[in-house]
Amino acid sequence: MYVCICNAVTDQQIRIAVAAGARTIDDVGAALGVGAGCGCCRECAQEIIAGVRPRRTPAPGSLEGLAHAV
Repeated sequence: MYVCICNAVTDQQIRIAVAAGARTIDDVGAALGVGAGCGCCRECAQEIIAGVRPRRTPAPGSLEGLAHAV
């Protein structure tokens, strides 16, 4: 699907850019031109980036991310 009509950028191209190392909308914009025209695509592109970026998981045995009741 086309995400950026101004620069004819698809969701697949955004996913490929993220897999190649792009981490932010500015990174993707620099690589593909997303958001450089009217800017209407930025929110959709950010959602795609967030969905593709690897989630950081705590190390085994780590207490990171756990709520502690004291």
